[in-house]
Amino acid sequence: MKKVFTAGFLKDVVIFIIGIAEAFLLLRIALKFTAANPDAPFVKWVYDTTYPLIYPFIGMFPSKITGVQVEIEFSTMFAMIIYVVLSYAVLSFISILEKPSR
Repeated sequence: MKKVFTAGFLKDVVIFIIGIAEAFLLLRIALKFTAANPDAPFVKWVYDTTYPLIYPFIGMFPSKITGVQVEIEFSTMFAMIIYVVLSYAVLSFISILEKPSR
């Protein structure tokens, strides 16, 4: 019987999903840093799409620095770090469950 979901496939899925999430969060940081117009359709779409990813971390760190017009979202950067750590833990768990090949 052929396995449908192998450990390698599951690892690839986790890496793909985290990669997409990290790319969107990095794009959000770049848009905030360059003071992109939040009313522009693409910028609004990026902010709306990434909001669920950063929601648990909103308010942890100040985003505005006094005297500077750009906004640095430290909470988004922290979310990126947490998601990488969580993905590493999931990948490690999959590796532990993986049976050694003969």
